[in-house]
Amino acid sequence: MFKDKQIAELIEFAKTKHHYQETFLATYVKLFNTEYHKTKVSVVDTLTPKYYSDEDLARLIVAAKNAPTPNDAVVELEKAQMDYWAEEKKFAHDVFNLLGLAEAKNDLLDHPFFHYWSTYVKLLNTEYLKTKVSVVDTLTPKYYSDEDLARLIVAAKNAPTPNDAVLELEKAQMDYWVEEKKSAHDVFNLLGLAEAKNGLLDHPLFHYWSTYVEKFNTNKSNKKLSVFDNLMSKYKNNDEDLARQIVNAKKKNKEINNNALALGEEQLKYWLSKGESVDRVFELLRLHTVEDGVLTNQLFNQWYSYFEMVNRKHGNKETVIDFLKNKKGTSFEVFINDELELANFGTKSRVDELFVELRLEKVGDGLFADPLFEFWRACLEKFNAAHSEKSRTSVVQSLRTVYGDKGLIDLINAERKVTKSSGYASRLENDLCATWLSDGKSLDDVFKIFELNLADYKLLEDPSMEIFAKFTQVVIMNTKELLKTKEASFEENEIL
Repeated sequence: MFKDKQIAELIEFAKTKHHYQETFLATYVKLFNTEYHKTKVSVVDTLTPKYYSDEDLARLIVAAKNAPTPNDAVVELEKAQMDYWAEEKKFAHDVFNLLGLAEAKNDLLDHPFFHYWSTYVKLLNTEYLKTKVSVVDTLTPKYYSDEDLARLIVAAKNAPTPNDAVLELEKAQMDYWVEEKKSAHDVFNLLGLAEAKNGLLDHPLFHYWSTYVEKFNTNKSNKKLSVFDNLMSKYKNNDEDLARQIVNAKKKNKEINNNALALGEEQLKYWLSKGESVDRVFELLRLHTVEDGVLTNQLFNQWYSYFEMVNRKHGNKETVIDFLKNKKGTSFEVFINDELELANFGTKSRVDELFVELRLEKVGDGLFADPLFEFWRACLEKFNAAHSEKSRTSVVQSLRTVYGDKGLIDLINAERKVTKSSGYASRLENDLCATWLSDGKSLDDVFKIFELNLADYKLLEDPSMEIFAKFTQVVIMNTKELLKTKEASFEENEIL
């Protein structure tokens, strides 16, 4: 049996080697396998504190566990150190400090010892403690507020490769809130969301709170309230502010946009369940007080969506234009002219957004003859006139942004079948062909855009063939013009 003196000599020998860490571990593994495997003697008694601090020994273990081929003896040493701490009555917060985690601050979840410490807390709970302790008990409120800890978790989850420890900590924090009987309202305030004001839905912790609401609702003893229900209590009697939050969030990234779309739909259903009239919702959103144009107001889309929902439910035939001109007490022409005069666009993207806000992509057949489409076209013209120093933006260019080339082709094909839209559809067809030519598109490029390469024997039956034939003519005519230009240039040079 090795004596402590012999172990000490081995350690000192290991420290003299160039690759200190690897040499020590190799020495330890040999010692473990030959002498200590069947004994109850803890090597940790010898290693600490004379030769290594708790932190240094843990560092060696963590590094060895992360090696390409970690040895079983390393895992045993990890267990030995943790058992040693537990037998020495080291609580979770004691080891948190021993490992230097108290100084980690915002880098806690990236600290190499965080997972090691979390493992120790699990060991305490499974083998030593009658009353379970959560990692959250240690972390809050002494080192982190609920909000700060949640921010660390969210930031770590958004990392390219979030680790399991982060997901475990998220679960631990939410379980802790549930056990502490924290309501969704309580956690809303704990996370600082009450101060978010205009940026609530794109607040980095809003989705985290939404996740807690779902978890809270899984407890059968809790009164189930959706995210929207909870927000309604916050925005009580202020439908306008909540709608504004939803509309603003729709312009953010995909995850935020999806959340906002879901909330927007819930708000519509809420109004419908209460039997609110479209006129009442128009006033709830204070659209009757706007001075810069109703059609271009950011809340118009939410109201218009409700208008369509009510029409579908009750089979109403009233158009949105009929409602608005009656609301204003003017003729259609006066209403549209007033709206156009008030419209103001700082960027081209705002004009593109207006197309969606006016729900024009949902119109279906007859879009090109729709009064709101004509209003949108007039707005685009106004934007071009106000920004004459920039290259002109055509209707085709804007529609390509919304639909893409293939989608626009399908739209033109559909609109050609509608009597009132067919004339403008032909005009757009010509403009689209000219735009492709300007972009340097070849016949092969456009053939693939139409997906005619997939049509097989039904090629000539494909409705897109008509536009392709038109583009072919444009290309041929352009080629002839180029040849004439080259011939003229050649003749001029010959004369000279």
